[in-house]
Amino acid sequence: MVLDAFRFEGSLYAVFDTLQHLPVSGRDDLFPQTGALGIPTLLLWGDEDDVTPLAHLDTARALLRPQHRHVIPECGHMAPFERPRHVADQIVPFVAARTERLDS
Repeated sequence: MVLDAFRFEGSLYAVFDTLQHLPVSGRDDLFPQTGALGIPTLLLWGDEDDVTPLAHLDTARALLRPQHRHVIPECGHMAPFERPRHVADQIVPFVAARTERLDS
C-alpha cells in the first residue's frame, strides 16, 4: 500500500525532505498543548497497533483529552486503510453531533 504512493514523481523526494526538516523527536510539549485547544476531537486506536500499542492509550487520552475515543478491533496502525467502514462509522456521528462553529 505505501509502496504504491512512491510511483508518483516527487513522492520519494517529499518523504526524505520531510524527514530531514521535520523535528520528529523532542516534541512532547505539543501533546498537552493540543489537548488544551478546545477543539472537538475523536481518538481512534487499533487494538493491534504495533507502532503505538494499545498500552499507550491512557497516556494519549490524558495528553490529548479527546471528547470521544474508540478502540477498533482487529486493526493495526493504519485504521482508515485497514477498517475504512469502521472508521467512517465512528467519524460520521461524531462530526454530525458537532453544532458549534470553529471559525471565530
